[in-house]
Amino acid sequence: MSEESKSQNKKDNSPSSSSQKDDPIRNAHAQEEADTDQVLRDIEKMTPAKRKAVFSAIQYSGPLPPAEQLQAYEEILPGAADRIIKMAEDQAFHRRTQEEKMGFLYMEADKKDRHQKKAKTNHPGNK
Repeated sequence: MSEESKSQNKKDNSPSSSSQKDDPIRNAHAQEEADTDQVLRDIEKMTPAKRKAVFSAIQYSGPLPPAEQLQAYEEILPGAADRIIKMAEDQAFHRRTQEEKMGFLYMEADKKDRHQKKAKTNHPGNK
């Protein structure tokens, strides 16, 4: 294949520049990359102390925040700690209730499945 044919083939298979400009997904992706690049440049300009302050985070796992945080909520809004604890208790009760229901449904489905299999094996036409 000649170089001219290869060049023409590439042109035919590549999307036109106008269709690239009209593609909202490509445009959004390009804008996201530009925004990310700008954020990275801004971060590089920060002092180490400012970077640490901007990127510090507290992470905890579980239904309740740490005691210090509960106390802070209570100081800001009296009764908030009780409300948060009550919300966690209600959610735990709901989760346990749902798990019990699912366990019961799985057991019932298993029983039904075993009965159907037993009925098929005991059916006179299956012998």
